[in-house]
Amino acid sequence: MPQLLSTLRDRSFYRYTFEIRDKGKTVYTHTMLLNPGDMSMDETPRNAVIQTLGGAYVTDFGQGIPSVTMSGITGYHARQNAVGVQADGYTEWKAFRDKLYRYYVTSKSTQIELYWFNWEDGEYYKVIPQPLRLTRSKTEPLLYRYEFRFVCIQKLGKQTMTESVLASQQTTLSDMDLGTPLSSSNEILSRFSSGNPRYHDVQYD
Repeated sequence: MPQLLSTLRDRSFYRYTFEIRDKGKTVYTHTMLLNPGDMSMDETPRNAVIQTLGGAYVTDFGQGIPSVTMSGITGYHARQNAVGVQADGYTEWKAFRDKLYRYYVTSKSTQIELYWFNWEDGEYYKVIPQPLRLTRSKTEPLLYRYEFRFVCIQKLGKQTMTESVLASQQTTLSDMDLGTPLSSSNEILSRFSSGNPRYHDVQYD
């Protein structure tokens, strides 16, 4: 498994990394070659306002799970990716789709996990992928546009290595302190294919 270049310069250039693990072992790590043109995170509280003839009342269960949407283009020209290999955006996107997204959604393992490392904002999550979309128009035949959505079910701990250490050496994503689930609530996320459902500890704190 190639190491992620994690100097301060590299982390400011390569903003987002995804890692897939099965039974606690890294299967594939992908740092996005081209940063998304747009990234949004929606945090929705779990509450509802009920209005009746005699008045109104509110049910409030606190914070819900965040959802993230990334969208952008694959670009036209090749450049060096996070592991030092010259690659174009579409080739990198195909690797992301085939080796990470499709591997996750088609896996029959009940212990498979996906992590998102947001280096730019210093936030790290265990996530569940939602729809992945890739489009091309005849008016832009050489350009691919993508959209990827996922939900964050667990916020991870801070890195165990200091910034000075990161600036002077390389580190793998296994050096992250993944912490423990922050909620004992279980959410059943069923698959629409054969196999056992996966059970995830969902963060509501």
